[in-house]
Amino acid sequence: ELCKRINRQIALLFFDLDGFKQINDNYGHAVGDQALTDFADILKKTLRQSDVIGRLGGDEFSVMITDSSLSDTEYLMERFSENINHFNKSSERPYTLKYSVGEIQFDAERHNKLCDLMLEADRLMYQQKSQNKQA
Repeated sequence: ELCKRINRQIALLFFDLDGFKQINDNYGHAVGDQALTDFADILKKTLRQSDVIGRLGGDEFSVMITDSSLSDTEYLMERFSENINHFNKSSERPYTLKYSVGEIQFDAERHNKLCDLMLEADRLMYQQKSQNKQA
């Protein structure tokens, strides 16, 4: 409602850690927990203090980027991708971090409720996850 009233832009991102089950199955739950922690740390390192990061459960995370235009969100996602790539090249973990993400900008005409925004971000994330599996 605040975004509608003051015409504030926000973006919502839904992340899924690809291959998380294999990490748990191959290396154990302690290593799986470390992968989740590593992923969350990279999110925190990449995003601003004003952005809201949450773990939805399992291997899914959600991020609300405040005061964010489409170009701001694209820039943050490029930085995040670079930080993930740097982690994968430099860490001595037995796994690489891979992810699928659904990105959606708030649109007052399409998103009447927060759950509308969440459903669309979730749908886009699963669409990308399906594309990643086919690649």
